[in-house]
Amino acid sequence: MSERFYSTTLLTLFSHRGGTSIPVISASILTLIGFALFKRKAKGTQASENLPWQGRISIYSHIESHIDSEGRVTEEGDKLPDAGIGDKPGDMWVSGGLDGSYGHHVGGGSDTRLAAKVFGLATEISKKDKLAKKVQLYNLLAEDHTVMFLDPALERIVNSRISPKPKLHEYARWLAKRAPDRGAVKFGIALLGIIRDRSDLETVRLLGKHDEFTLYSAVAISNMLDDPTQELWQLAQQVDGWGKIHLVERVAETEDPIIQEWLLREGYKNRVSNEYLAYVCAKNGNLRSAMSREDIDDELLESAGEIIQALIEGGPAEDMNDYEDGIFVVESYLNQMQTRADKLRDLIAVDKIRSFLKYIEEGRKGLVDLEHKEDIPEGMVKLISDGRLKSFVDDFDKDKENLEVMGWTESKRAFLMEVAVSVISQPKWEERVRDYLSRKDDIDVYILSQSSEIVGMDIWEEQCEMLREDPLNSGLWYHVAKGANEARMQKVIDLAQELLPLVKIARGPSMDILQGEDFMISSSLEWILQELGKHPTQGYQLVEVGIRCSGIRTRNAALQVLSKWGRDNWEPEVEGLLRKALSEEPDRDVRVHIKNVLRGRSSE
Repeated sequence: MSERFYSTTLLTLFSHRGGTSIPVISASILTLIGFALFKRKAKGTQASENLPWQGRISIYSHIESHIDSEGRVTEEGDKLPDAGIGDKPGDMWVSGGLDGSYGHHVGGGSDTRLAAKVFGLATEISKKDKLAKKVQLYNLLAEDHTVMFLDPALERIVNSRISPKPKLHEYARWLAKRAPDRGAVKFGIALLGIIRDRSDLETVRLLGKHDEFTLYSAVAISNMLDDPTQELWQLAQQVDGWGKIHLVERVAETEDPIIQEWLLREGYKNRVSNEYLAYVCAKNGNLRSAMSREDIDDELLESAGEIIQALIEGGPAEDMNDYEDGIFVVESYLNQMQTRADKLRDLIAVDKIRSFLKYIEEGRKGLVDLEHKEDIPEGMVKLISDGRLKSFVDDFDKDKENLEVMGWTESKRAFLMEVAVSVISQPKWEERVRDYLSRKDDIDVYILSQSSEIVGMDIWEEQCEMLREDPLNSGLWYHVAKGANEARMQKVIDLAQELLPLVKIARGPSMDILQGEDFMISSSLEWILQELGKHPTQGYQLVEVGIRCSGIRTRNAALQVLSKWGRDNWEPEVEGLLRKALSEEPDRDVRVHIKNVLRGRSSE
């Protein structure tokens, strides 16, 4: 979300516009009052039994009934009761993903037309409290385009002469606690935030435990409290996805040493991508100072390795190219690893540093050489044909120059490379991989695959056997299919047909969001389909399942395979399959994809 609206100055205007504060009323009484307001039958509106929220469970109640003993929303509670009702854009994202991605990568919404509608209806409700206007606004909010209009809508409300109490305040409370649609709840939280009545803090806090609403709760809490840091930090310890990203970004500049230490050990970890928070936690948690300690405990050292990997990986936020203390932290970490590296996680972290050093040294040469090679990696062809390779190389040169200014000099890189290679070359690692593989239970597929690759061990057969014990492990399917030759791919295909209950997902196209076992089956199939494009005619049965899958992403993956194979390699029945799929396909974009495949057009 844009920080333009979420500025403290703007949000605090509402609370200083005259009027006295209302007495604090118990939450249960307020809820009953709010519900009674919506039950009124107004002339010219539908009867109460036809109201859009009638007979549906409120999101607040759903979250409240799915909180575990640690104060977190359970896996079951993560799925909101309005999922699949209407055409909500957020349905296709993980909780909070649409608002989080839009805010971080696009900026705040600026739909002034929609904002004007919301403002006008809110004004009417604040003055006359008519049910017809509430229904009209509710229906608009239920579509959950909140991120598109919230900033300009609330800005107009704040800058207007609207009196928030009592009618608009009661309306906001009702939306937050009784609305069954996420968009309405978000708007309710936002209104409570600009009204700034602390008696609403508990409501906002509970809703904030669900990643879909954490951003809105974080802003509301920041405006309700003069110093919201502790409140936001406590909430940050109860969410793991986009909500945690929003909260950590807001508490990171604290001078509280306890929170700073937490940033280094736990703050950066989230289910979306550690890369979002690695820099902010390393910088504000003062990782440099922590790595200067005489006694660095194992937990901190492991966290430092994960932060370094995320900074090297880069992508969605600031990375190693921005981190001025990076060279010091990496050198301190490698010095510790010379004597303390013992876990496979340590091996992977050190190898990531080695790869980064190699990239700095050889990256530009490797990119330039691609112009003179016939065997150009897939995905780079378009880059070169569009004349963008030079720009890509220039960007690399700027990064390298910047890194050298920050201390990543040639001599320092050579020294660090020597240390990294010495750690990776220690003879114990192959034994560590075998010990890890023998555990059978509690094996992290990523750690096993990465570490075996680093030490040059081929564990493909072992991974295939692991699939018999854990057939819905999509990570395992990715690794056994990745780069498989013709013989190995055939075995992967046979295993998939034997082990995956594919009939469960081949029930025809839909707009449904796959959940639970269906999601795991489709994800596993998608990894295989990703590789099948390199093996014309192999695995047609799996492609057919993909075309018939109820998940949109899987259908697209199967279409991609047929496009890469080319019509000359199709089975005779493929065209009929595609035409039938086209007649049944509910998604417009997938229909376009099917047409392109039938016409022999590239699906890239």
